Amino acid sequence: MRAGLVKRVRGCVTAGLAALLALAAPGCGQRLFPDAADPVLRDVNAIVSNANLTGQEKRERLEELGLDALIINALLRDTRTANQFGGTLRTAYDKVSGGRLTQLSADEIQIFADAAREVSGGPSFNLTDEQAQAIVVVLGANNLNTKAQVEAFLDDSVNEVPATVPANALKELFVDFDPDEVLDQLP
Repeated sequence: MRAGLVKRVRGCVTAGLAALLALAAPGCGQRLFPDAADPVLRDVNAIVSNANLTGQEKRERLEELGLDALIINALLRDTRTANQFGGTLRTAYDKVSGGRLTQLSADEIQIFADAAREVSGGPSFNLTDEQAQAIVVVLGANNLNTKAQVEAFLDDSVNEVPATVPANALKELFVDFDPDEVLDQLP
């Protein structure tokens, strides 16, 4: 009798587990979603390859997708004024004229230098990514925010500007050049 009872209990437990597994399996759902990333990747590719968008517009659209700024820099690595944290002439002008040079991104420095180059008698620098980044480092490492601070830094013979930075770039862009000269280029 005892053997029969054990047999029935085992049978019930086995049947119960089988029923539970049968009911639970559909509820677990799929664990791998191979197509889940595709819409985002398609969106990213559409933005990055869109020749009708400016570099900054591409940055903004990629940010809307929730991408990190460093990822965006990598995606836009071939876009000269959008691959180092972006910016516009307006943001660059506001920082230069507002005494916030240490807040400039390398892209903003390139954009500002490009705009200055368009001004008659303005500096004639076409800064590379590396040169603009070196300027960011010099400004930040020496806490140079204003025209007066840059001028004092350059006048002190103890201070050195890396060879990566074009000769006189700091002086011509941030001391001698009047940022208001680019106002007519602002949208």
